[in-house]
Amino acid sequence: MNVSRSAKTVLLGLKTNRGLALFAFNLLLAFLLVLAKDPWGCFKDTYSNSDPFFPLKESDISGIKVGRKGEIVSLSRTLDSWEATLPDGTTGPADSERVVELLKAVVSLRKFTLLARNSVFPSPEFGLSEDEPSLEIYDISGKSRGILFIGSSAPRNSGVYVSEPEGKNVWLVKENLKTLIGKGRKDYFLSHSLFPDRFSYGKIRSLKIEFPSDPKKGFFLTNTDNGWILSTNLISKSAEQNTVNDFLERLLGLKADEISLAAGESLPLGPQEKFRILLDTDSGTRILSPFGKDRQGSWIFRLSGMKYELVVDPWTMETILDKDLTDFTSSPQVRSPVP
Repeated sequence: MNVSRSAKTVLLGLKTNRGLALFAFNLLLAFLLVLAKDPWGCFKDTYSNSDPFFPLKESDISGIKVGRKGEIVSLSRTLDSWEATLPDGTTGPADSERVVELLKAVVSLRKFTLLARNSVFPSPEFGLSEDEPSLEIYDISGKSRGILFIGSSAPRNSGVYVSEPEGKNVWLVKENLKTLIGKGRKDYFLSHSLFPDRFSYGKIRSLKIEFPSDPKKGFFLTNTDNGWILSTNLISKSAEQNTVNDFLERLLGLKADEISLAAGESLPLGPQEKFRILLDTDSGTRILSPFGKDRQGSWIFRLSGMKYELVVDPWTMETILDKDLTDFTSSPQVRSPVP
């Protein structure tokens, strides 16, 4: 056969060429040494080398359902972000950072420490009962790729107990799923951002901040071909690019201190407390203005299309509303522009 002939040819070549034979022998020894030493840990029985619960990449996951029975929160991937849907049907932009943290944990979960096989259910010693939260993962086709029931945290912060629905095997995983799913908070994955869709804005054309009780305090920033222009009731002059960029970054990064899912008591704003921010972008104009305040004096916002309220302590926005306009006309080093 051809294989037999090829083998004989190779052996004959090795016999007649001692240098080649020595090279082949050393190559074999090196290969065996690599297998024995395993410098990259490829053959070690470790957590990272064990079988995953969800053999997917982060980009392969299109949806997540998490929470207790009757309190399931759904996370759905959109074109450029994530959306959260609460048990009562309330929807809103999801907190991308928290979703990404959960995604990284999901693809890292490993079947390494098996604590109980075919465990009797419920298993109170593992915090597994009929009321434990679950975690279900969906791929890009919308198909469920499995579900895990999340039990209690293990002693000494060594991980969390989880159970598979099939066979009721109980595992210990090192990822802190209890914290990553918000410890049962229904609003945990809702974005606190006052500009949640900021990455879809495109170019920012202008920014206007108005104070009805004090028109002189308001100002207008316009993005022109020659740079930014600062305008007030009294002046119109060039603004420093890096100062405008820093200001816009702080503005777009504003987050609420808390979310109120149920509309609470709203007190009217005093004349001095009223303001309006208008941000004109390639994708439209965003308007931010509080419609009231709570008993602690925090402003209450309700963004377009949202049923819930964002509560913001006034000090959070001090650097925006009390901006010293002379900062815009100083001469610090220029930074890259905000799109």
